[in-house]
Amino acid sequence: MHLRYDVPPSLLLIAPQTLWDPVKRNMPSPQLGLWRIKGYIQRKLGIKVEIYDPWYSDRSIDEICKAHPWAVIGVSTLNDSLPQDLSNINMAKRCRPKSLILAGGIEATTNYQTILDHSLADGVILGYGEKSLLHMLSGEPLPVPGMILRTYAEEISDDDFNDFWEAYPLEEIPFAVYWQRAKEIRKEPGFSGAFRIVDVSHCNRRCTFCSISSLGAIASGKECLPVRMASPEIVIELICKAVHTIPELKVIYSVSDDFLTDWDRAAKILTFTSEHHETQHLVWLVQSSIPRITQDRIRALAQYNVKHLTLGLESFIPRVLKLIHKNQDPEDIYSIVDWCKEFGVEPYILVILFFPMMTYDELKHTYEGLRKLQDMGASISIEPYVRPYPKTAIGLRHEGEWQFDLHTDYLGNEYRINRALLPEDPKVKQIFLSFQKKYEAYMVSSEAHLFKGGTSGKIIEILGQCLNLV
Repeated sequence: MHLRYDVPPSLLLIAPQTLWDPVKRNMPSPQLGLWRIKGYIQRKLGIKVEIYDPWYSDRSIDEICKAHPWAVIGVSTLNDSLPQDLSNINMAKRCRPKSLILAGGIEATTNYQTILDHSLADGVILGYGEKSLLHMLSGEPLPVPGMILRTYAEEISDDDFNDFWEAYPLEEIPFAVYWQRAKEIRKEPGFSGAFRIVDVSHCNRRCTFCSISSLGAIASGKECLPVRMASPEIVIELICKAVHTIPELKVIYSVSDDFLTDWDRAAKILTFTSEHHETQHLVWLVQSSIPRITQDRIRALAQYNVKHLTLGLESFIPRVLKLIHKNQDPEDIYSIVDWCKEFGVEPYILVILFFPMMTYDELKHTYEGLRKLQDMGASISIEPYVRPYPKTAIGLRHEGEWQFDLHTDYLGNEYRINRALLPEDPKVKQIFLSFQKKYEAYMVSSEAHLFKGGTSGKIIEILGQCLNLV
């Protein structure tokens, strides 16, 4: 595995290719990580870097690969899109056999053996890709041909995180194209696209179904605490830059797992944007955790122009929450929804429907909880079942039955990708299979809503039918 020396250093980054990527189902928007890498490498080395995103590009992957003798082609991977991502890797290698083809992203970091076994990838970038690609494109030695060498990624610091984001190339990103696509999907009059920011790498709650909190540890081989932009002023500077670069910008979406981890920090950022003449027109969408929410904080968020609050409820069942390491009281969600409605903040509640350890009575209670939230006017995003992302605690420890799809690789060998953890209770499993058949038929029908929050009403209806409650 070596970098080409017969051409100038250059980098092509290929985005995951899936219609069902939850981010794009909810709000089509640029791939934050790829654009951040592009800006960072361009700033550091001044070389040619391009991004190919099948979501909006009218060019084919082979056309973009053949357009330039790329030294490195990086393919971003997701669990949802892995078969297509592997196909993209193979297409890139066939188009550019002398280029170094690398897989990256959360799926590549946590599931690199599957990628190396079933694609023509030359290697995998672990964790954040900025510094590894910088070393590589700067001409530093690589492992010799014929070797597979695992080298741990550098642990990133707050200063690194700042450096990555300061290079974010706002002026190059086609926001208008993504936002137009979002309007077509959402079908909501007056819908405005959002500028997404991530001011912290990950939360540290370690929910057993989540892989993002272990990304740094898997990549670097040691425990990694979250890193963040070093000060509120850096976040504010990025937002001001976005306002100047994107005149039509109206919405800021903080996609950090918990924007309110440090309330004073969040309040400083929100106070500035709500009071400064250049930013006071902006509205915010933020994410947080249930234990951090009080009535006073909802009132304050409303005063800061926060119009949407995402909260990970995950389950209505205390026993299940304890097993997935989600330390919270599910009954608190009803008061929070009431406070949001009182102060004009849209509550957007995340729920996972089928957990493998659920009983019939717990599933029925889940249905009743969903109906109650629905009647209260909350927006609900429902993930039908636990997706067994690689290296998650629930995936590693669960010894029950898996549901999986079979795919064929470039050599004609079959490989499996796990889809769901099946319920252990026979009665719940039967309901699950009945639900899944109806749910998947709905999702490919003409009446399906691509916005994930728009599917909750139908999902609740289908669950009620399978429980024989409607």
